[in-house]
This record gives sequence, structure tokens and C-alpha cells, in this order.
Amino acid sequence: MTGEEIMRTQAPVVKVGATAEASIEPDIAIFGIRFGRRCKAQDACATDFASEQQKVKVALERFGVVDDFKTSGYASYAHRTGKRGTIDGYDYVCYGSLEVTRKNNDVGAIWQALAECGTSASIGLHYELKDVHASEDALIRQAVERARSSAETLAEAAGMVLGGVKEIRYRRDNDGFGTICFDAAPPSSPLGDSSMPDFSPEPINIECHVDVDWWLANTASH
Repeated sequence: MTGEEIMRTQAPVVKVGATAEASIEPDIAIFGIRFGRRCKAQDACATDFASEQQKVKVALERFGVVDDFKTSGYASYAHRTGKRGTIDGYDYVCYGSLEVTRKNNDVGAIWQALAECGTSASIGLHYELKDVHASEDALIRQAVERARSSAETLAEAAGMVLGGVKEIRYRRDNDGFGTICFDAAPPSSPLGDSSMPDFSPEPINIECHVDVDWWLANTASH
């Protein structure tokens, strides 16, 4: 609760701030997949990427989510060495992502399938809320109700009652939406317990603050 004050003018206003918080279980898991390797020729880069991408798609087929796997930003470039900048190979990079709902998918099984598919790509996993704004809007309503309760107390102490709302201002904060839970080495490397991501992520903390101005009215006129 922020500081509160009553402004007495020709049209009195009461200003009150309030905050509402919530911890919400993330409902989507997002896999980030980074492809990349050094090859002898640019054509070899394209061929290698196609092969690596196919390994991932095959691994995802049995989960029915292969169509949700997307890639973007493919680029290949010469790798130069020495003072003369002699080209000794070509590097490529491309980023892929897969977003799945936690309710309808086994995130751990998908991870294991990717870990065992033979790709050299590095894989990351993080969790988010599918509809962040809906959760924030609910908190804003809670905060406004808290502010109203305090405003009514202040108005009563001044011998007045609340009139209509003059203005509502709000600020949305969060505790790191999409907090990274794991950033893997290539899944083809040995997987021990320390290499496994967290498949039961912590709730995401959301906080919304509002400042609400109400017009004040005389008790007799209300």
C-alpha cells in the first residue's frame, strides 16, 4: 500500500495506491534449439543443417508436435584465420523453438527424445505463462478493490463518500517471465542427473500496482 492523501479543492479528490501479487504455475514449456557447426564448404553447412533439423523432427513426430517446431535466422559465413584472413572453413547457425502446453504434453519425455536423437544442437528449456495479460488484468482488478476499500475509509474520515473514478493508473511488474530453467550442452553428451532440467518449475511471480483517484462527494448529496 502506498502513501494516501486527500486533496481538498473545489472538487475534492482522494488518491490511493494499492498492489496485488500472485504466484502462478507456468502453463507452457518452450524448448530453444541452437544448430551450428563448422564445415569445409557452404554447401556442406546447408546439408549438415538439414540433417540435424531432420533428427529433431523425427524425435518429435511421436509426440504430435513436429508442426509446432519452428526455425529461423539461418546464416552461414566464412571462418578466416591468420593475418591474411585465409578461409579455413564455414560456420553456420540457426535457431529453432518448440512451444508446448504442460497440461497436454510430457515435457520430460520430449526432452529425453531430443537428448537421444543424435543431434549436436544445444537445447535450452524455459517456462512461461501463455496469457500473461489475463493474469495481470485479474490482479489489476484486485488492486483496484483494495484501493477502493482504503479510499472509502479516508472519505468517511473526511465526512464524505466516494463519487466516480477520476483516473486509474497502473504498472505491471513481473519476476522474470520466461526465467531460464536450463541451458544445455549438446544433448549427445553424456546425461547425468546434473544435466537434467527442472520439469517442475517454480511458480511465476506477478505484481501489479495501481494508483486510483476518486472524486469525493458530500454525504448529503449522495
